[in-house]
Amino acid sequence: STGNIGHVVTEDFINYRELPDINGFGKEGCWNQIGVPLTGTLVKDGDVYKMLLGTLEPNKMKQVYGLYLSKDLVHWEEYDNNPVLVADGEIYEDEISPRDGFMHTAWRDPNVIAKEGEYYIICLCARLKNHTLDSTGAVVAKVKTKDFINYEYCEPFSEVGTLTKYAECPDVFELEGNKYATFLDHSWGGLRTYSSTRSDPAGTFYQIYDRASGRFVFPKDSLLIGSANNRQCAWAARTVVGKGGKRLLYYHVTADNPSFGIPKEIGVNTDKSLRLLYCSDMDKLYGRNIPLALAPIAGDGGVWKSKNGAIFGQIGIYGSAMPIAKAENFILDCTIRISEGDKAGVACWHADCEETGAAVVWLDFRNQRVMAEWEHYRDSEGFGDFQNDVVNGGMVRERDEKSYNLERNRPYRLKIIAKNSTLDIYIDGEWVLCKRFPMCGGKQNVSLVIERASAEFLSNELHACKELRIINE
Repeated sequence: STGNIGHVVTEDFINYRELPDINGFGKEGCWNQIGVPLTGTLVKDGDVYKMLLGTLEPNKMKQVYGLYLSKDLVHWEEYDNNPVLVADGEIYEDEISPRDGFMHTAWRDPNVIAKEGEYYIICLCARLKNHTLDSTGAVVAKVKTKDFINYEYCEPFSEVGTLTKYAECPDVFELEGNKYATFLDHSWGGLRTYSSTRSDPAGTFYQIYDRASGRFVFPKDSLLIGSANNRQCAWAARTVVGKGGKRLLYYHVTADNPSFGIPKEIGVNTDKSLRLLYCSDMDKLYGRNIPLALAPIAGDGGVWKSKNGAIFGQIGIYGSAMPIAKAENFILDCTIRISEGDKAGVACWHADCEETGAAVVWLDFRNQRVMAEWEHYRDSEGFGDFQNDVVNGGMVRERDEKSYNLERNRPYRLKIIAKNSTLDIYIDGEWVLCKRFPMCGGKQNVSLVIERASAEFLSNELHACKELRIINE
């Protein structure tokens, strides 16, 4: 329930063991009378686990953090003199801000990122006490502690208030000799974030430490994981060191039914920028092979043929779809090469009637983008906007997209992990999009699609996607 802390354990991000909640509710009038719903952090200090959990204290609605102790991660005791971690009011603002609509203070999401000598180093979301009118004061703050009771307040890791309202859920880590800072935000009113590949993005952004200037700076494409059009789909993320020393990004997907996202491996480009890669540990999601069988739709205007496992599609005007199987949770691997025309891709979860939409993944060569959009199928026209909704003024589209340099006559390896109405999309092993379509799902058609194009689909494989397992104890 709200205010308690859930507890699950996993060794592979596939199988989870559920343990009892940690009670965070205090008595009426106590610092944690509403529970501890704010994002916390956990570390093992000697033979004791120490966890910082946060709340809005009842008087001035300040965000504050208390200490909880355990020796087995199951039985917890609250420290007697909570809260222990509060904004200092000197470097970091400890009052609500009129420029922030008198919302609660910005002091949350602590994250233990390192140990230096006797000190644990913690980053967290905060606001500078003193900042100009050209800034929100948002920072990735830095504090250090020896015992998680007493704290020393340091100058922030990074100031991001010219572009960001809150630097939420921050992380600071090193990879291949470079240092990075990540944080969560999205557009608020007239304050717009930016990305070179997405319009008005929301999600987890990152910076690279520049030794020459001694500060963290944004790369050209600053969004590490997230969505375009200020949609909060792939959302709050942090990193963890996985098996073999791989640095993994784990995150959650927001929507009507929030869930963990599929972890990504973090890679480093030659210019020190980051990319997210398919994590081979996720091969455990592959289930039984689903045999493919072309099932043409009556009235469809495309020309399709199959030879030696390759599937060819062609249509000169409008679009075309070729169902290849029916599946609900699945993993599709295929290679797409378009010789001429506009688009090629895959439609997921669609019925055989015009009224039912589908989640369609397009490699859009004309507009140089990869997109996932909810669209309708019409006989002789293929997938696109539904005619009745277009003539009546249109509607807000369920869409996510990323600018992408696409070349005709070049093969692109497409991987789609379709699970619980969510599509996780990779091209040539690199993550591109994550988008949930709550209106879609069920065991429906999976189709290859083209629009004003000639394309071939090679190495087509479809597998059932295994369920994440929750083992109750």
